[in-house]
Amino acid sequence: MVGAHHELEGLHVVEIENVESTASLVGSMIDGGCERLAMLCGPEGRVDAEHRSEGFRLAHVQRGRVADPARIFPCNFRRDDAFAIADEVLNTKPDGIFAANDEMARGILERAEQRGMRVPDDFMLAGFDGTDDASITSQDLATVRTPWDAIAGMAVETLLGLINGMDMPLERLVDPLVSVGVTVTPLSAPKVPAGFESPFSRAAREGPA
Repeated sequence: MVGAHHELEGLHVVEIENVESTASLVGSMIDGGCERLAMLCGPEGRVDAEHRSEGFRLAHVQRGRVADPARIFPCNFRRDDAFAIADEVLNTKPDGIFAANDEMARGILERAEQRGMRVPDDFMLAGFDGTDDASITSQDLATVRTPWDAIAGMAVETLLGLINGMDMPLERLVDPLVSVGVTVTPLSAPKVPAGFESPFSRAAREGPA
């Protein structure tokens, strides 16, 4: 199985690393000056949504903070539903918004632009997945890019291993790329070139900050 599911436990799973990669991107928003971060956390019951929510909280804990529950909004990974609740999110006056996928980030961005708001002037914005649509915006969206080729390769490798009677791990994680777009760059900070990507490494996060 590609992607973990609660109702399909016990299967061999190949999955993108969701928790620490989210914490890495959200942490860059906090380090960039965000004090009032909001999150669109995705649908209940989805493992990836739960892990990205965990990463959002982890980024705060790593910096001695607590995520504000009043700025955490359930949504269902759809752009139109994010657009529908965008006013509720924006009315909490966040200085940064992390959406648990790029589609929801797009919905927020579209409504914000209708309200005359600009990113990152009025708030930082980031998503997750690295879909092609993430670049079809007025600005390059900061996101965590899913390495689909690596996931597919690892899934095939796992399947072949099982066919050949090998003892394969039940869960294998693939590290994504944290793509720093201009949507998380505060005006006072040195500009990072749009589309700059840094490889995410769990081992690297264990070292000095």
